[in-house]
Formats: sequence, structure tokens, C-alpha cells
Amino acid sequence: MKGQMKRFIIFFILFFAVNCFADESINTGGEASPGIQMWFEEEDGSPSKVIYKIKVTDGTFTDNGDGTGSLANIGAEVDTLDTVTGRGATTTNAIQVGDIDINDTTPHLKWEDSTAGDDDFEAYADDDTWYLTNFNTSEVLIRANTTEIIFPNVNIGIQKGVGGAGFALDVTGTISATNLLKSKGDII
Repeated sequence: MKGQMKRFIIFFILFFAVNCFADESINTGGEASPGIQMWFEEEDGSPSKVIYKIKVTDGTFTDNGDGTGSLANIGAEVDTLDTVTGRGATTTNAIQVGDIDINDTTPHLKWEDSTAGDDDFEAYADDDTWYLTNFNTSEVLIRANTTEIIFPNVNIGIQKGVGGAGFALDVTGTISATNLLKSKGDII
């Protein structure tokens, strides 16, 4: 009996000892997962997974040769005025730009005064004519094209002379001069 008990104890220890060693890898997906694993999770919590390997886009990973690696941030959107405003963002900061080209069938440029009750102004082109208007009242302040500049609300018009020779100033109403009024031609 002594020998049987001894064999039973040895068998018992060997049987349970094998099952007491834990596997180093954590395998949650059923696939082979050798080596050290890490838990990766997006900020919002999904997806969340324990993994042993991260695969990245070709050309974005650099082996630094010292046991570390660098991952290039490829594919990040470069902000432009269009992408920023497309996301609904605005700014009250000054924006510096080079030339501004507005290309549309009737391009508009609007100056909005942020002070309540103050007028806003808009410049726009329509056909061959450029307008400067009071946006709040739709009043045309200046109308210009290749042959004339008109100030409709003060009854002054400046017209290009025939053949490009000089300009004609037409005034409806009274002209008052505080200092000196000069003319190189007749005043009619």
C-alpha cells in the first residue's frame, strides 16, 4: 500500500503541476498569438482589443535600430480655409493672405460689422459692372464699369472721354467748392 500511495501522490503532483503553468500569451480571438501582447483601444472605447501585432500602412514605419520604431503621421489632413470652415469653425483673429481670387458667376465679398445696428457692406461683380452696396439697405453706393464710375446717391458720374481722351464729370445739383475749383476746360 505504501508503494501505491507513493505512486498516487507522484501522479497527483505531476497531473496538477502541468496545469498550474500559465501560458504567457493572452489569446482572446482564437488565433495564434506569440510573445508579448498589448491592449489597444480607441478614445471612445470601441474597438478595444488585446493584440500582439500592429500593422501599419507601407512606408510609414521606420525601424530606429535601437529596439524602437517611429510611425509617420501620413494622411493627416492639412488645414486650409476651406477645410476649417467646412468643419464649421470660425475665427475672430486676423487672417493674412496673399492674393484673393473670387471666381463665380456673380462673385460677392461682404464686410460685416459685428457691432449691432451698424451697416454692412458688399462688393460684387455682375456682368461687366462692379458694385459697392450697403448690404442692409441694398443701396448702391458706387457702380463702375470700363467706361464710367457712378455715385448714384450723390448724383455724381465720372465718364471716360471719347477715344480714352480725358474724363467727363457730370453733376446733377449744386457744386460747392470750399477753396478753389479749377478746370482745364469750360465749365458749363
